[in-house]
Amino acid sequence: MYALNAGTGRKLWNYETGDSIDSYAAVASGVVYNGSKDDYVYALDAKTGEKIWSYKTGADVESFTSVANGVVYIGSNDNYIYTIGTIAAPQPLSSSSAGSPSPTVPEFPSLAIPLLLSIIMAVGGLLIYHKRKVFATA
Repeated sequence: MYALNAGTGRKLWNYETGDSIDSYAAVASGVVYNGSKDDYVYALDAKTGEKIWSYKTGADVESFTSVANGVVYIGSNDNYIYTIGTIAAPQPLSSSSAGSPSPTVPEFPSLAIPLLLSIIMAVGGLLIYHKRKVFATA
């Protein structure tokens, strides 16, 4: 992942994940959220590129990332839509072996929605776009 200066195009920072990235990032409250083919969702400090947290899903993460009302929405190729509570700053490390803060993650199966979800937040609900079809919730 790379961050560039919008005016000059100069590289500000980069962050290497365990595999390639085929998803689209979202930025909210100074945090960059993105998924990777290494099965993880990442939260990085937008100014420094430092990892705040990561969360392992069940498969490649190749979808649009959306953030609304303090929640990150992202789809994984494991047929789940992940809704992850945002953490805007590094938290004290726990005694767990994970080594980074753990976001709140209720998992919802995407049921009949195929792989490679693209998620877009809309007023009054959640729109999920995949292969030219739109699914909506109120």
